Amino acid sequence: MKQLDYRQSAEEKYAIALDVFPILYKRFNNLCERFERAAKKSKTYPYYAEMETTVAGSGKWIVFAVFVNKLTASRGMYFQFHAFQTYEMRHARNPMNNGLGLFYMTALGVELDVQISEFPPHLINRMIERLPDVPLFSMNVSRLCGFILKENLQGSLTITRDNKTMKCGDKDVPTTVISTRYGQFLGILPMENYICNLTFISNREMRLSQYAVNNFNRILGERVCDHKVMENGFVNPEIIEEVFSELNCDDMIEKAYGLLADDTREYEIASRMTGK
Repeated sequence: MKQLDYRQSAEEKYAIALDVFPILYKRFNNLCERFERAAKKSKTYPYYAEMETTVAGSGKWIVFAVFVNKLTASRGMYFQFHAFQTYEMRHARNPMNNGLGLFYMTALGVELDVQISEFPPHLINRMIERLPDVPLFSMNVSRLCGFILKENLQGSLTITRDNKTMKCGDKDVPTTVISTRYGQFLGILPMENYICNLTFISNREMRLSQYAVNNFNRILGERVCDHKVMENGFVNPEIIEEVFSELNCDDMIEKAYGLLADDTREYEIASRMTGK
């Protein structure tokens, strides 16, 4: 069984995810059984359980079981599968490309439709830089994965921008926005069920930085205070699209994608779950 590698094509990464998914899902079921009693006693939901596991040939993974609601006589507890694998980048020409990156896998719906996303070191470093009040740099890998899942991916809103494409290899691909509690992940969709997130913009930066003062405030500043344009705590997707067009976020995606093409980097799949 192969390991995920940032240099692989989207199709290769997705094929590897499909191979490893059945093994991880069996271990996820065991995790659910071990924590079901504790989840039933929980007073708050969602309830999270996690484990670190090694798959032969595929390396180490962190698997999360999310118990969405309380088990009742009329409605069973709903379990969600999530898994992360880390990799490290060293000696890149641009220091923002060095550090820890993540592959993320989940499965949606009754058919367990596997979805895979990548969070390269550039994006993690942008999160550290642009979320100064969140101690991301001091988090170990498990806590960082938990933060990405609980505070960003859980309940997030993904927007596929078919009308805003960029060149990826020899084809034009849609760009994506994942709107979260803390900010927006900007990425591309090289193929269905695989997102490569490229960079991160915090909500605070969009509202308070000089960049935002010059551009963002004119369009959205007054609207952010108006809860009528908010949906479950997130900015309305139409508003996001309008603002991102004005802020030239497509240029940001292009620049981040260009940095990922830096072939001077040394790459290795993390052999152990080290702290960062």
